[in-house]
Amino acid sequence: MEERLTMSEKITGIVETCGGDNISWHIVAISAKDSQPYHEWPKNKFGFIAITAKIGSSSWPTSLLPPGDKKTFWIAIPVKVRKAESISVGDKVTIEFDFREQK
Repeated sequence: MEERLTMSEKITGIVETCGGDNISWHIVAISAKDSQPYHEWPKNKFGFIAITAKIGSSSWPTSLLPPGDKKTFWIAIPVKVRKAESISVGDKVTIEFDFREQK
C-alpha cells in the first residue's frame, strides 16, 4: 500500500458548488467508478485522504473528501486557486494530485 501513496493521479471534471445557505464550496466530483480505487487508500478518522492538488501553476494541500453517499469522492477548490487560475462554476478543469502522508 505504501507505494500507492507516491502515485500521481489526474481527474477532469466540471466545477460545481455544494453547501448550505451560509457557505458554498466549489468542487470537482470524482465519479463513483473513478472513486472506487480510493476506497482502499489510507484515510483519517473522518474518511479524508490527504493529497496535494494542482491546477495549472497553483497547488495546495487538501484531501479527497467523501460525500454522504460513500461511493464518490470530491476535491474542493479554494478561492485563491480559483482566482489565480480564472476558474468559475461550470468550467471543465483537470486536477493533478499526489497522495501524501496522513497526519
